[in-house]
Amino acid sequence: MTIASGQQALAADILKHATADGYLQLTDSTVLTIATGAVTATANFYRIDTESAAASDDLDTITAGTGVADGHLLVIRPANDARTVVVKHNTGNIVCANGVSQTLDDAHDTLILFYDSNLTKWVVAGFLGPLTVNTGSLAADSVDDTKAGDRVPQFYRRQGGSATDWSTVGTTDRTPTSVRMQGGSVTVPASSTVIVTFPVAFSNVPLCYATATSHTTPVRAAGTASTVTLANSLGVDIQANWLAIGPE
Repeated sequence: MTIASGQQALAADILKHATADGYLQLTDSTVLTIATGAVTATANFYRIDTESAAASDDLDTITAGTGVADGHLLVIRPANDARTVVVKHNTGNIVCANGVSQTLDDAHDTLILFYDSNLTKWVVAGFLGPLTVNTGSLAADSVDDTKAGDRVPQFYRRQGGSATDWSTVGTTDRTPTSVRMQGGSVTVPASSTVIVTFPVAFSNVPLCYATATSHTTPVRAAGTASTVTLANSLGVDIQANWLAIGPE
């Protein structure tokens, strides 16, 4: 609605955006399904679903549809509790706080954004979800500084010879823009190898670690973007814990 100079706003028009008592009320939510990393927004409140009902999908771009201008408020949440929406930082036209992508994996996880036409980007203003309580010393913050949507601790620096392949040897200091951390436990048969497929693939080769919990002999770990291979050189079965840290 546009009000020309000298005209009055009709109560019926105002009530499209507020209750009779004058309280803000967003438009009824509808479902937007991600298509090749993007959705188009024209209203204020949406439930976001993954493309082809995938278990997880990245939301890179929110196209500013009809009526969206500078300062447009947008609230989104996952459409399905069993499907994860990852709102990617600066991959398309969305920028997240602290440069960290936001993971929405519960139906009640909610992200608040506004459109900045000067940046031509959607800026994440807040995340509503379960808080991560700090159980350390009383000197620490009562609530962890990382948002619940981040899901992993801050990974401040790494060293390596490649900007993309984290397993490449090197001493160059690098600042990750996004981090994914995954781990698990598996039995590795005697004198054998086991290939573990990551729950969610990395965008490139991560750092991979493994520890034998049932023996003092180390386990060798070699990773790809989607798997880690654990090698057992002993003549007995061993239990191994593995950890992979790499780019989303």
